[in-house]
Amino acid sequence: MILLFVLVTSSATATFAESVSGNIYIRAEQLNQLGLLQGTGSHNYDLKRSPTRAESVAMLIRLTGNEEEALRYKGSASPFYDVPVWADKYISYAYQNGLTKGVSKSQFGSSLVINSNQYITLLLRALGYSDDEGDFSYADPRNLAAGIGLLDSWNENPEFLRADMVLLSYNALLTTPKGSDAPLFESLLKSGILSEEDWERAFALNDIVIVPRSNYEWKKTASITVSEKGELHGIFRKALEKIPAVIDVNIPAGKESEYRDFVKSTFDSLFGFAKEFKISFYNRSGMISLIPKYSKGYSCMAYLKNPTVPVSDEIKTLAMKGFDIFKEELLYKKYNATEYELVKAIHDYIVNALEYDLHNRPGADDIDGALNAGKATCGGYSALFQFLAELSGLEAETVYGRARNANGVIENHAWNMVKVGGAWYHMDVTWDDPITNTKEGVIRYTYFLLGDDDISKDHTWSRNFYPQAPSSWR
Repeated sequence: MILLFVLVTSSATATFAESVSGNIYIRAEQLNQLGLLQGTGSHNYDLKRSPTRAESVAMLIRLTGNEEEALRYKGSASPFYDVPVWADKYISYAYQNGLTKGVSKSQFGSSLVINSNQYITLLLRALGYSDDEGDFSYADPRNLAAGIGLLDSWNENPEFLRADMVLLSYNALLTTPKGSDAPLFESLLKSGILSEEDWERAFALNDIVIVPRSNYEWKKTASITVSEKGELHGIFRKALEKIPAVIDVNIPAGKESEYRDFVKSTFDSLFGFAKEFKISFYNRSGMISLIPKYSKGYSCMAYLKNPTVPVSDEIKTLAMKGFDIFKEELLYKKYNATEYELVKAIHDYIVNALEYDLHNRPGADDIDGALNAGKATCGGYSALFQFLAELSGLEAETVYGRARNANGVIENHAWNMVKVGGAWYHMDVTWDDPITNTKEGVIRYTYFLLGDDDISKDHTWSRNFYPQAPSSWR
């Protein structure tokens, strides 16, 4: 653990990111799997950028299953001279079919960003509704859109982003077009534009949109107030769950050093969130300020849940590596397995996939060593378990304490707790992986779903900061 004491200044400015649905990244993945959304690279959908009018029309054509027809279109060209070559057929097709209009007789406004009313209008037209015939008003399309479910789970932001386009487009798949008795996706399945297999795989991703531990509602600054030290740990943890850049803690004036020391003494129990801290205060100010440096494993999960979280390209890449593992190794198991079977599948995958890093290379104690090198120490093993468990919808904790190894030496150690069938259990995947690395696929279950009493024979931890595990799995 590293604790740095520096002067910190912070801003309480919140951003639009607070209102963006945590489901949007999953929706983007689903649309991509269905061939309805293209990104700017592997799993990168540029969700924080405003879409242009040209991009929005292309999205609309794909969504309605007309992309091949549009790309084969040989009818009259649109009258617009500002259309890029890549978008020419999309816009010509949409214009001739009454789906879109220009900003003038000669300009489409291809590079202009689209706003929410304009995109909702496009979707309504694609669903067979007409503003010319009075189904809705171009000036106010939301009344009809809300009534047919097009705006479900959508929270408007000050700017209309590709994230908004994704969620509204996903909703359109579940919306019944005018004059039809079935949702749009069913007609796409019947016509063969969508395959049953692709739809089932995309639909299965719905199971990972809920993570019990946290909502990952990013805030620039979190301000919390405590009147006594006993309140600090729980409230502080809740603040960390919103991954703020700065946490300002309001405390009784004159007790700044006392509260700082308490944070230092309890911070190990929060290593699942962050592994470094910068702490600052002025004497008798009634406040201490903390800047956490979040663990890579926690940052990866936060990014997947809320892609507006400001993370580095490294974290985005790591997150997608972990996400791909989940899809390939665990998705169908989650869809059909019991909680016990799912926990066992995660345990077995990690034991088979990782080797213990005897040299403790950089990244070995976090998810980057596990995903990039396939080698990790206990911190990396537990970070990967936490990540895969949360993607699977399981409640899990990362425990930091001490353990007595096979040589009788007591050392710092990390493992997990997981809830199965309503009860909590300990899970030490690291110690279930033979350190000999014989590549023979040996898996042990010595530390699989243990209760407090059984694991405490060689593990110790601050029990008041973690759930109780009354008994081992039987």
